[in-house]
Amino acid sequence: MEPKFILLFVILSCIIVLLLVRYLIIRKRIKNFQPKYHSKEQVESFNDLLRAAGFAYDPRQNIFYSLQDCWQRKFGYRELFDEMSPTFSMVFQCEPIVFQYEEKQWMIEIWKGQYGINTGAEVGVYIADGENTYRCANNNEELYVRFHLWKGKKLLASREQKGWWTTSFSLGEYTIPKRLSMTIDISFPDFEMGEVFFNELLKMGYSRSCVCIYGSTVRIKFEHPFSKQPSSQTGCFAKVAMLMNRINCALFRYLTRKQICTLDKIEYIKIRLPILYHFMTKVIFAGVK
Repeated sequence: MEPKFILLFVILSCIIVLLLVRYLIIRKRIKNFQPKYHSKEQVESFNDLLRAAGFAYDPRQNIFYSLQDCWQRKFGYRELFDEMSPTFSMVFQCEPIVFQYEEKQWMIEIWKGQYGINTGAEVGVYIADGENTYRCANNNEELYVRFHLWKGKKLLASREQKGWWTTSFSLGEYTIPKRLSMTIDISFPDFEMGEVFFNELLKMGYSRSCVCIYGSTVRIKFEHPFSKQPSSQTGCFAKVAMLMNRINCALFRYLTRKQICTLDKIEYIKIRLPILYHFMTKVIFAGVK
């Protein structure tokens, strides 16, 4: 036998042995896997890991959400973020609402849609600091936001806080963005500011059946956007991203079907299919604005 064929045989044999060893290791880990059922220690340990990424897990609602002091706060908002989102498997409907109040140009933007293998929603509060660029609201500019995210008649999440970015992400949930709806309450420092925001919504095309104002709080029923959507969110790339999201969601749900709790599912996937685990964590905790 020629030397080059002997070398090829040795290389292939080594690859097969390594794959077999890896398979046996993974199989043993799967066999020895013990779910922790959202024990206090498991939740605290996982949230310690998430804190560096700017997120936390709420076992009561089974959702992930962003922290107020997260690193994303340093980067503000650019229109490019929404345009580039399908690149990170994020496909959504967004509604930027821009209004002037006390010599500041404010923007409150709402998002709902699919974030990788998560169905989610966001409400962000920003102030213009240049042409088409916005900074995140400072502590003294934060607004009280409460929202409910619905998938048809199913309530996926409820969030409320005073802050600049209020979010919710449900792992393993697949939803076409137009099938989601939100009810959002935003409380302003005074009635005048709320009224300016309310009037801007009416100018955009919202009817009084979808928006109302009571005191200094404005309520919005967000079912479909009235503003022009980023071209990338309606193009072929977004359709491909949604197809991959659907496949990955189905794969995640199938592989973790025997696990009851979300954190156990994540730990199980990390052992069973590391590629999906890295994709999942990248989209949830790195690609979001």
